Amino acid sequence: KCCHPGINADNTSPFILEEFEMQTLSQNNLEICSGEESKTLSEYYISALNDFFGPSCRPGKWSNVNSTIDLEFKNKYPKLLQLCQEANQKNSFLQSLNCLLSNNGDVALTSLSAIQQYNLTAPGALTNYSYLCKNGSRVNATVGNCTWTRQPWPLLIGNRDLTPNLPVDLRNWFLFQPLSENDGLQLSEKYVQSLKELIFPDHLGNSININFDTPNLEPYISEFRDRPTTENSRLCKFSVGLCVTSEEEERKCKWLQQAALNYGVQPVIDCVTKSSTLECLKAIQNTVADITVVNSNMTYIVDRHNLSIVAFGEEESRYMVRTALIVNTTTINSLEDLRGKSGFFSEYGDIAWLAFADLLRQKVMTDPEYYGLELSNFLGNSCMPGVQDTNREPYPIGVSFERMCAFCGSDPRTPSGIENCNTDSSNVCYGSEGALKCLGLAGDFAVIVLKDKLTLPSNMSVMCRNGTIANNSLNIDNNCALSVTINDQIVARKNDKKNRDIEMMLQELDERFAAQTHTSFKIFDNFGRIKDLIFKVSITLNNFKR
Repeated sequence: KCCHPGINADNTSPFILEEFEMQTLSQNNLEICSGEESKTLSEYYISALNDFFGPSCRPGKWSNVNSTIDLEFKNKYPKLLQLCQEANQKNSFLQSLNCLLSNNGDVALTSLSAIQQYNLTAPGALTNYSYLCKNGSRVNATVGNCTWTRQPWPLLIGNRDLTPNLPVDLRNWFLFQPLSENDGLQLSEKYVQSLKELIFPDHLGNSININFDTPNLEPYISEFRDRPTTENSRLCKFSVGLCVTSEEEERKCKWLQQAALNYGVQPVIDCVTKSSTLECLKAIQNTVADITVVNSNMTYIVDRHNLSIVAFGEEESRYMVRTALIVNTTTINSLEDLRGKSGFFSEYGDIAWLAFADLLRQKVMTDPEYYGLELSNFLGNSCMPGVQDTNREPYPIGVSFERMCAFCGSDPRTPSGIENCNTDSSNVCYGSEGALKCLGLAGDFAVIVLKDKLTLPSNMSVMCRNGTIANNSLNIDNNCALSVTINDQIVARKNDKKNRDIEMMLQELDERFAAQTHTSFKIFDNFGRIKDLIFKVSITLNNFKR
């Protein structure tokens, strides 16, 4: 019968609060991940505790991110609440001791400060109890103690290159004990007070200790607690591979990985680095990775790799992407007029291309199985950068690469081969800027993603989604745009049994590293002075596509 203070008791890391449970299950060789395959990792864990312990008290939230799941678990495994005196008992180390002594518990997870407080209010109450040590031995509670882990006071950490001077400045600023008038950086008393309030919480403001030894962080922390690793934290051999595409993203991923481990977030994160977003999509398709972040230009390509969106961005105008159809009104005045005409596309498979294909499918084409094939049959010589890339279109059945790349040469007025159909600067017609530039020289229409500083070629107009012609300007409203789409998305494999765990993990990351203001790592903040690394600020990890 176990008396637990509850996860998040007194703002203590869940990694610490679950350490006893994890070690107990491990040392008793219990198979956490047996049973129904439909269970999430969180439920496997709760179910294993329910099977091992007798009537217990594990108060507080069992799911930090979803009150419905929390209630579902508690209704399904009520034995773990049987010793709780109150249905909504608060998390507390003192209450776990009350449970042990008053409710006939067998073991309690608590803190030394709670024990000291209990001894003051009820002397001798713990005489017949002992400390259970990490190695399995016991120490009589009246003789001494043994701790499983210790949590240091909050630390002020400095760059190693600056630490020789920092202790002197800190002593001057916060303890008001300057070594001499010329020693250190002088700050006004008002500025120092503001700095003190910013750095130190109220209850620590008068308990500042300046360490002139300036030890390295990792060995200092190791004196108090073990640093969690992916190996000792992985449940059920289960992890989520987050695919990134640069050294900077990999560094941030590893910081996120460790921060998540420190807070006991499950599943654990593995960082998978590939050369491009397309390579990440292939890695997810081949189960080398599980999730990655893409923008809306990858929506069609995501679907062609049998992947799906699991989380998406905010529906705010500043985060939305708009696309447009630009036409030469001397040759095109209706959607039907597009048949057999020559067009310039910003990129094969991007959100503008997809919106154009979807519009034609609804208005003037049959319902195609493959958009690429249908457009290839519907249009004349055009430029679709990337159409020949099998990473974008794994099954390009029947698509005429020659015609879809014919106008991608250095001079779009002269048809060329597929060697110029690249999605980079070697293709002068690539991107929205390139498509508009080439439309000014040849062709009948362009399909682009609207962005700042684009210039509409002379004698060209925007054709609205309903087929009407707008004025000669790119300043159009959403009703005229070809599409208005949320920009950033997190994708995973379609219908994968991991997806529910991924959703819960993302919600936990949002709760720990976005919603909370006092945290040492912010998932959406600049990292290494670089904006929007991995997770774009527009993404909300609580927006899930179901």
